[in-house]
Amino acid sequence: MDRWTNDPRVAKETSSRFGLAVAAVGAGVVGLVLLTFVLFSSSRDAPVSNISLSEALETALAQVVTFRSPALQPDGRAAMLVQKREAAMALRDRLGPLAAQEPALFALLNGRLDTAQKSVRIASAYDVDIAASVARLRMDYTLAAQLLRRALEQGPDNALQLRLSLADILAEQGRVTGDVEPMREAVALYQDTIIPGVEDPEELALVTNNLGIALQGLAVQTRNTAMLEEAAMAFAESLRIAPDGGGSASTKANLASVLYDLAVIEPSETLLAAAETALRDAVQIGTTPMMSLYQRQLVSVLLLQAQNPAQTPPFDEIDQLLQAVVYASPPILTVNQAASLYTKFGNVLAQHGEIAADSGLLVRAAQAYDAALSRVDQTAQPLVWAGLQANLGTVNAGLAGRNVAGYGYEQAAAAFRAALGTYSAQGASLHWAMIQSNFALTLEGEAARLGDVNLLNESLRRYSAALDLLEDIDPAMARQVRQNLTLAELRTVEMQLQMSSSN
Repeated sequence: MDRWTNDPRVAKETSSRFGLAVAAVGAGVVGLVLLTFVLFSSSRDAPVSNISLSEALETALAQVVTFRSPALQPDGRAAMLVQKREAAMALRDRLGPLAAQEPALFALLNGRLDTAQKSVRIASAYDVDIAASVARLRMDYTLAAQLLRRALEQGPDNALQLRLSLADILAEQGRVTGDVEPMREAVALYQDTIIPGVEDPEELALVTNNLGIALQGLAVQTRNTAMLEEAAMAFAESLRIAPDGGGSASTKANLASVLYDLAVIEPSETLLAAAETALRDAVQIGTTPMMSLYQRQLVSVLLLQAQNPAQTPPFDEIDQLLQAVVYASPPILTVNQAASLYTKFGNVLAQHGEIAADSGLLVRAAQAYDAALSRVDQTAQPLVWAGLQANLGTVNAGLAGRNVAGYGYEQAAAAFRAALGTYSAQGASLHWAMIQSNFALTLEGEAARLGDVNLLNESLRRYSAALDLLEDIDPAMARQVRQNLTLAELRTVEMQLQMSSSN
């Protein structure tokens, strides 16, 4: 296997980074928790009146709205929008006739925010906080922030709580939209105004955790490593303040997320070990609904650790965790995310299988690549699909060379041809040349095994085709392919001499 063309741009097709999702909990701190609803509604035929919604409404809200913000989920904006719409509709269904009696609530839940603003009269700062929470549920962060700023202008007694709500909304807005300014404002609010005013240790720990979330989001957007380290310190401080608090499991997971990000920027076994420890603690003490998310993060950490060839990765544990995450109910991964995890698992299995000459690991790598391929749409993601085929071809070629049953030259050749066809159609010249070279090496090995000069000649043609392209676009790779071509030419001469002498 020493002569395989192994370029990180091609040979191992992976996503550039599989970031860890951030989870956070806490009543009224990160999540959308609506405990009391007081709305002022109006109609054309009746004057505005004060209507207190029933306990049934409060119970319905508590059942539908979770303790943590959907913006901190790993599925991205599109899936989050669907989630919020489903939550709003579920709430409306639970309310039944009561929703129809409340024009303002009905309008908010259906996204008719202009109508809602006209029909809701703000009588107190507390009412504004409630209305802002519903606007946040609809992902109208601009309206939510406007309502909270309006309430703060009145100088209310609960100004600290309103600022906390505003900071949470701004942090979520920044993470969802990628806009750094809301996150900058959120960080300033947490650091300068909110944290100095919080006295209760557990609440302070939760707020400090939220500061860490905002810092991490801002650091990622601005590529600021120092700020990422600040986020890690915020999470560590939160755990110091309340090591056994209600949010300690999610804070440990958040700390692991930042440590992972830092280890991606500058590889560090120490940081990854600390991230692994934090996540294992989170799995031990976390709640059941969060377990799949923590397991997903742990898979990512273990896979990154496994890239170190000196390590002996816990492949069986990774496999079990991966199965649990991929088939979690409710699902926490998109199809593409599952494919990415299977690809990374295949990569580390192939790497260690090649180093240790372990056919069992190579078989598992082929199975992981097959699992990834089953989740990748060739039409929608042709280069990802082709990269997986190329990886599968390389692993199958290695297994064929070891005479592993069920993995022969035909499987490797089919995978390489599939990759070459797609790369050619996509105009991916470098990728095409690299895989052409690997295919040539496979042909050369099969020719030597069978004593087939025709296969060897095809190998020479493929080396030459790859070399023609690489001479102009990648001289270093061209040198490697030229060496392989020279060795193959010598083998051809030897084979022809053997054939002549035998005749």
